[in-house]
Amino acid sequence: MACANIFDAFKQRAEALQDTIYRRATFQSLMLNAVDRGQYPQGQGLTQTVFEMGNVYPTTDERSWDSYTLATGSNAGACANNFIDYDVGYNELTYSPKRMQLRGPLLCKDEAYFSAFSGQFLTGYVEELGKLVDHELGNHLLTDYMNFTPKAVVTSAFPITAVGAPFTALPAAAGDLSQEALDKAAVHLIQKRATNPDSNGFITMANGGPVFTVSLGMEASQAITHANSDFRQDLRDANPSELFTRLGANTAIKGWRHVINLTPPRYTFSGGTYTRVATYVQVSGTKGNVYELNPSYISAASAPYEAAVVLNPAVMKWEWVSPPSKVGSVQFENSNYMGEWKFITGPEACATDGSGVDPFHKYGRHIGELAGASKPGANREAGLVILFKRCYGGSITPTSCT
Repeated sequence: MACANIFDAFKQRAEALQDTIYRRATFQSLMLNAVDRGQYPQGQGLTQTVFEMGNVYPTTDERSWDSYTLATGSNAGACANNFIDYDVGYNELTYSPKRMQLRGPLLCKDEAYFSAFSGQFLTGYVEELGKLVDHELGNHLLTDYMNFTPKAVVTSAFPITAVGAPFTALPAAAGDLSQEALDKAAVHLIQKRATNPDSNGFITMANGGPVFTVSLGMEASQAITHANSDFRQDLRDANPSELFTRLGANTAIKGWRHVINLTPPRYTFSGGTYTRVATYVQVSGTKGNVYELNPSYISAASAPYEAAVVLNPAVMKWEWVSPPSKVGSVQFENSNYMGEWKFITGPEACATDGSGVDPFHKYGRHIGELAGASKPGANREAGLVILFKRCYGGSITPTSCT
């Protein structure tokens, strides 16, 4: 079986061609900076267990204390005992590693030789593959993060689910994200002890109390900023942490820092369930396929709901699967499960099962693998997903010409 279906994207020189291949900027996932990294333990199986210790508090706020009495007859008097029993519990959580294998299109060395600007094209193509890995990992981290945390819905009651509840059995959001909703969320987070400052600056302490970090879309942030100009604080002159410099967060309103997510999660709603709308779609290019923002994602009619995500590193940690190249006396090839692309040639590149025929190794393609586990953090209630209705994005009010 010979190799087939060569990647048909090179341009043949049949007319005058410009020597520039234009590139578009891509969006980077902020979750790559928001989640701490570690290594999945080796030799410990596919399921790991963590224990979440429960707190102990009094169940009666106005409990009566015993008065001392002196001994009379058989009475033990001041040495009498009257203990109030408390027990201590914990929640047991398990997590397991997952993997994703990625593969690029099949390339032909001789095709590249005869095609115009093939070197320039392949350089850009390899860079795009690197960005693809970032997107896949970022999407996975965001999905697991949101699954770990409680969900709040912007209604008059502002209900908040239990930690780890799914996107089901929820009411439809009735309004846009507002500062009032964020204030309610702040009260919830303080009650759930989400106020410990961290070195990356997601949670800091200011004169007025804790300052939380929320990831939200541009329009949602702008609507809150315009409605609360009296509370707006400019952090550019306040020695912002490395996190804010890297992510571009330089505005805080009351107890919230805004980190702009250019492609926030958006949803449809039916029967109490929020279903996420795909951010990108594949469309046919002049040759091959290109990927564009999904029109259904952009439209407020087809994706009427959006999520803002409260970020806190206490929610979860990502553990890479990092197998050694030598196990006992057996030596394997070096492998990388962190999304590094490897270019392979020959029969392995031709077909999934390696059945292609390529004696001169003229064919090649990129392959990569991601593998790791999302480990529940010390306080999953330190994060929050806030679902709201996209009330912005409609018509504008033009100014009158004079």
